[in-house]
Amino acid sequence: MIDIFEALSWLNQFDGSNLSMPVQSLVEIIDDPRTTEATLKGTCAHAHSMSEVSPNYLERPELLLHCGAAYYQHDYALEAIRLIRDAYDAYEPDEHYRAVTAWMLGTSAAAASDFNLAFLSWDEARCIFSSLAAQKLSDHDPVSRMWYLDRLKEMNRDLVRLPREAYTWLNRFEPSCLSCDVQEIKVKIINSIAKRRVLQAYDFVRDLKLVCNGHRDHLETSEIMLECGLQFYTLGNIADAADILN
Repeated sequence: MIDIFEALSWLNQFDGSNLSMPVQSLVEIIDDPRTTEATLKGTCAHAHSMSEVSPNYLERPELLLHCGAAYYQHDYALEAIRLIRDAYDAYEPDEHYRAVTAWMLGTSAAAASDFNLAFLSWDEARCIFSSLAAQKLSDHDPVSRMWYLDRLKEMNRDLVRLPREAYTWLNRFEPSCLSCDVQEIKVKIINSIAKRRVLQAYDFVRDLKLVCNGHRDHLETSEIMLECGLQFYTLGNIADAADILN
């Protein structure tokens, strides 16, 4: 997978860093993998207090991304998610920044076994970069367009390994075989996972499996089982996912 610091390096591909010199000196400590956890925490707090009073509104989110990547590097995925989400919200007006941030958020979410957030974030980053590549074609900017296309190749190479990505291919050319009732259960599962109601999500997955009992439509049955396997995987239950897909 694309390393989180590699993704961070995309941030200022077309513009210079928005970090002031004093904050940049602190970021060098933050980015250093040899920095202890105690030093990391104190340095991030110090740099954050400086960015809060910066006249450049883009300095704070860029710092948050460095801190998020550093916490990810120290295996604090949940703290990384919190920091990167804050940066994502701050970057709302700029699509390039949001795409980079979304990819980093997906990487942190995967480390926290939040596979639903991970895929949604990665897919959002890919969609934004695809849109920007098309925009650069209209702008007659072949160099920038090629840069986005190269990043998209890397993204697709990573995402093609994911069950969620493969699942999107299922009904690429034919409509889903799932009935309306089954579709409703599917939506309930997705909503439960999004709200972190794990036990409720498991109940709905079991409801989905029960639909298969005595089912005569083999295509719908197969799609239901595939859906169950995907949802078990999304919940981090790899063993049950593999079992049901087999």
